[in-house]
Amino acid sequence: MIMQSLTKKSKGFTLIELMIVVAIVAFLASVALPSYRNFVVRASRAEAVADLSELASWLERQYTIFGSYDNASMPSLPFSNSPRTGNAKYTISLASPTSSTYLLTSTPTGGQLADDTTCGTLTLSNTSRKCIIGSSGSICSDDASGAQREQVGQCFNAR
Repeated sequence: MIMQSLTKKSKGFTLIELMIVVAIVAFLASVALPSYRNFVVRASRAEAVADLSELASWLERQYTIFGSYDNASMPSLPFSNSPRTGNAKYTISLASPTSSTYLLTSTPTGGQLADDTTCGTLTLSNTSRKCIIGSSGSICSDDASGAQREQVGQCFNAR
C-alpha cells in the first residue's frame, strides 16, 4: 500500500512551472498595457477632433442664419465636453468670436492632460487652420516647417 502511493504520479503544477507562467503574464502585461493606454489617448483625441469639426459645421450654419459668428441672438455651443457623456477628456470652448472669425479650442482635462503630452490643446479656426498648443508653444497647420505641419497632422488624424 505504501509502495503504491510512492509510485503514483502527482497531478498539478510545480512551483517553478507556476513562476514561469507568472513571469510570462507579467511580461505580456508590461508590453500590452502601455500600448492599450496609448490607444485610449489617441481615441479620445480623435473624438475631440471630430467634435471640433462638428462644432465648426454648426458655427457655419449659425453664420448662414445670423450673418455673423458673434450675433447676440445666436445660441451658445450645443455641447462643451468631449465625450459628451461620461467623464470629460476635453473641454471645448469658443474663444472671442467676431463677426467674421472664430476659434474653437479643445483643452485636455484630467487623465488626458497628463497622458497626451504629444498634442496638448487643439484649436480650429474659421479658416480651417489647425493648431496644437503644448509646452513648447503653438504649432499650426500653415507653419513654414514641414515637420511642424506633419506633427499637427498627426495630432488631428489621431496617430
